[in-house]
Amino acid sequence: MESTPGVTVEGYKNKEQTSPQNNYLFVAAIDFGTSYSGYAWSSKNDYKNYLEGKDVEPKIYTNQPWNSGGKGFFSEKTPTCLLLDADRKLVAFGYDAENKYADLSQEGKHSDYYFFQRFKMNLHEGFQIEAIDKMLRTVFFHETFPFAHRGSTDFSFQSKEMMAVEMNGKQLPAFEVFAMSIKALVDHLMTMFQHKGNMATLKINDIKWILTVPAIWSEKSKQFMRKSAVKAGIPNSNLSIALEPECASVYCQHLSKDHLYGARDEYSMKETGQKYVVVDLGGGTADIAVHEKIEDNKLKEIHRSTGSNCGGTSVDAAFLQFMDQTFGKSVLETMKTDYPESYLDLMREFESKKRTVNCDETDNIKMSMPMAALSKLCSQIHKKSIEDVIRLSKHTEKVSVKTDKLRIKSEIFVEFFIPTIKKLISLLEHIMKNKRVAEVEDILLVGGFAECTMLQQHVRDKFPTKRVIIPFDCGLSVLKGAVIYGFDPTYIAIRIIGHTYGVDVAVRYDDSKHDLEHMFEYNDMMYSKSVFKTIIEQETEVAADTKVTREYRTIKEFQERLTIDIYVTRNPNPRYVDEDGCLLLGKLLVDIPNPTREKRIFDVDFIFGNTEMSVAAVDRESGEKFETQFEIFTDA
Repeated sequence: MESTPGVTVEGYKNKEQTSPQNNYLFVAAIDFGTSYSGYAWSSKNDYKNYLEGKDVEPKIYTNQPWNSGGKGFFSEKTPTCLLLDADRKLVAFGYDAENKYADLSQEGKHSDYYFFQRFKMNLHEGFQIEAIDKMLRTVFFHETFPFAHRGSTDFSFQSKEMMAVEMNGKQLPAFEVFAMSIKALVDHLMTMFQHKGNMATLKINDIKWILTVPAIWSEKSKQFMRKSAVKAGIPNSNLSIALEPECASVYCQHLSKDHLYGARDEYSMKETGQKYVVVDLGGGTADIAVHEKIEDNKLKEIHRSTGSNCGGTSVDAAFLQFMDQTFGKSVLETMKTDYPESYLDLMREFESKKRTVNCDETDNIKMSMPMAALSKLCSQIHKKSIEDVIRLSKHTEKVSVKTDKLRIKSEIFVEFFIPTIKKLISLLEHIMKNKRVAEVEDILLVGGFAECTMLQQHVRDKFPTKRVIIPFDCGLSVLKGAVIYGFDPTYIAIRIIGHTYGVDVAVRYDDSKHDLEHMFEYNDMMYSKSVFKTIIEQETEVAADTKVTREYRTIKEFQERLTIDIYVTRNPNPRYVDEDGCLLLGKLLVDIPNPTREKRIFDVDFIFGNTEMSVAAVDRESGEKFETQFEIFTDA
């Protein structure tokens, strides 16, 4: 702590809102998903035509359907797969990566390559929160990170700690894997522009870039994604982070009623006072937000975003467990490593069935199977035919094989979905109990997993008094909404703070408030250290760019830097920064370029209400703004 003990000035400044950007020609959005990724874009002129009423809905363009290269499988997004060579250079991304890796495997040349799949969830689950926090509490910052004295902007704690594991167990820094994947999407889009005559000269700086992330992600995860995108070549000043359910909500605001399936005839999302729940169902997470339409065509968050890891990949995991129980775990593992093309065909077939099966299914579910590879593996590993392996399994009465089809009893297939759907229903029930949400009548299901008819039916059955609405292109709602958000980042006018934020201060000791453990003497006066000084409380409603200002002073002559610890907690009345449930979010470093002998006073603005928290510092006497670095450590 490098400010005078106990000296703070708090208060909300005038609420300011960021105006729409004007210095770009296009907006491009990247939806980097757990299972699938893609991009969309629109020009400023196209969006202007929509605002002027020349178009009924905004013109937003996506890549032509990606071709899997096998069995005619087309998708409006491409799998989040990355293939690198032995020198860690990019070979391919998406379907191209899957198919190239399968070819290499058939030729026996794949062992030196790196093939990554579904690594996005690492950011939600992979950080060692307690270990990080304990280390930061017990080791002095400048001893642990001596380069911080040099004002380094390359430090990223998460990039040092988190590794991504590829198909065969090799590891690379996650930061490197994420950055190369985002770059592959950026390069694909820029190449497409170059092949269009009127866009051939378009540069990356001419584009406002939007990168979507789950609303439930921490500040650290969002910072990680921002740094990955900048590493991928997107200028930091051209980049905005957008929250996935917010983007989907914005997209639905611009759809006609005919494109909101399940809405009543007179329904309009554009009416002031309209409230609804948005459930973004992706591959890894379910992300839930609750919005209200307010004046000036804006949206207000009326319940803090929540969610969990109950996306479509949870259903995939249940199916794979069933296959392991039927054929033996070694069969699927060997197919994945030795016959990756067959394994990919199997998972693509399941993806297709997953979206169309319904609750009332009575016939056996028939799935095309890679029979040649499966038969060979059953013979090699079990010394038995496929039929005999099935007959000896625990599912002998539930599954059979005929020609190239695996036939699974419908009630068993339905069971693949039930744990994931139950978890989602539980989340929704919890939200609906909140008094601010009780009167909400509409539930919007968006995201790729929202295309699953069984999931839709379960939600309708559980909430019979609610209207369940599926927007047109629900799998692209986030992506297209992100483009609209890029044109008007003030669309979400009010958000709810998810944690209580505070700083570490020392104050005059008061035996009615403070314990002896934190007491210390300073200039013949008694103080209490490590006091949690609240910046802003959780559940506070804030407009975009809301500033909370604190005063800080230098404490020594020619001081070159202020260091401010920022903490977060969900405790209702935090007292000390070292109590249980309180975590060090990060370090704010304010460089002072012209240090003086005199003590200086700085106003530090903590800026809330946007998709990312930010900080700014101003010299009170001169009005000069100073560069700040905010390095986030805690996944809170």
